[in-house]
Amino acid sequence: MRFLWDIEYIITLLGCFLAVCIHLPKSSKWWWIKLVLGWGIVAGIWLLRQIPNYNEQFDVILYLVIYACSASIAILTFKLNPVRAVFVAAAMGTIQHAVYKLSLSFVCLIDPPLRREPIFLLVELIFLLLGCAGAYFSFGRKLKSTDFPINNLLTFTSAGVLALATIVISFYTQEVIFPALSEHKVVLALVNVLAALLCIAGLGLLYESTVAGSLKEENYILHMLSRKDKERYELAKATAEAISIKYHDLKHAMAERTLDEEEKLELQKTETDYISLMFSGNRALDLILIEKRRQGEEKGIHIQAIVDGTLMNFMKAYQIYSMFGNLLDNAIEACEKLENPEDKIVHLMISKIRNTVVVETSNKVSGEIEFVNGLPKTTKTHSQNHGFGMKSIRSVCTKYGGIMQTKAEDGVFIVKLVFPYIESEPNE
Repeated sequence: MRFLWDIEYIITLLGCFLAVCIHLPKSSKWWWIKLVLGWGIVAGIWLLRQIPNYNEQFDVILYLVIYACSASIAILTFKLNPVRAVFVAAAMGTIQHAVYKLSLSFVCLIDPPLRREPIFLLVELIFLLLGCAGAYFSFGRKLKSTDFPINNLLTFTSAGVLALATIVISFYTQEVIFPALSEHKVVLALVNVLAALLCIAGLGLLYESTVAGSLKEENYILHMLSRKDKERYELAKATAEAISIKYHDLKHAMAERTLDEEEKLELQKTETDYISLMFSGNRALDLILIEKRRQGEEKGIHIQAIVDGTLMNFMKAYQIYSMFGNLLDNAIEACEKLENPEDKIVHLMISKIRNTVVVETSNKVSGEIEFVNGLPKTTKTHSQNHGFGMKSIRSVCTKYGGIMQTKAEDGVFIVKLVFPYIESEPNE
């Protein structure tokens, strides 16, 4: 029992560490050996407090060393970069301290001296399980994805310092507060609850600051992509208009005189380009379908489109160009990985069902698709730099009050967008 008291802090800290990290990709098949050895060293460091005449003023240094060791263990055991490892260490320490303070609050309501009795370990174990469950659902599952937004180093560091300061200040005031308030159980319990809430607030700031920074960066990227798509749409529109003008000019010239061989070849080519122009009822949709059909044909991929473009007239032209461009780009990319040429088909449908407009694309895929927050997880190496196509589609969909659904059934990936039907003229 005495040994449990001595390493009680390390046990609870390890529990929080595992709750945060349990789902992270492992660095190797021997990751558990690194984990055991690393935390064995941490326990040894903590047991230095048992040296005779140890001065508790050194606890600050001891805490910092343990935090540094925890971050190092996270790097060696799991596939984490230093910034993510420090995030893990800060989250772990703050959760552990909140658990400890809540345990003290509960015990103080009964009898403050019980904090020195074995029953405190049982109470702390119960709160530890609750804290670990909260850590798992708040961080553990999300950290598994490399898209988890830890990229705002400045705000993240500030929040980490706040969390660490909360722990250090609380530790050094504890021995003063307990004797002074030993006769006031409720007040003593409230003081510890406030300390726990301060830890939780610091943890919330740690999380929200990183998420806010990531969302700001993501919105900036989506804005830049939208501008780029708008420019591409204007260029495509100008190109289509030039083809149409050239075709009619050559037809007019042929009516007035006999064309030479070079002009006939030019007319033939222009006529082919002109015929390829679709007339779905929406110019932007026509342009993107022409572009993607050509790209698909070059890669042996056929795009079958059954569309009523007039149903999309409620949307800005460049957003139609962007949204359908991303939908078809993803489908073409998936079809490229298929071995059977007969499977390289992309289906696109736009139809009206009651008072809704339904857009649906489907294509066969190779292998299983993993979904994160309702979107397929990118299979590209640096996932934080990819996956914006699907996010852009969802952004446009949401802007017009639509709903986006993605699913994979029997080797077929399906994206369905449902918009409220709005009758309108084409929006250029």
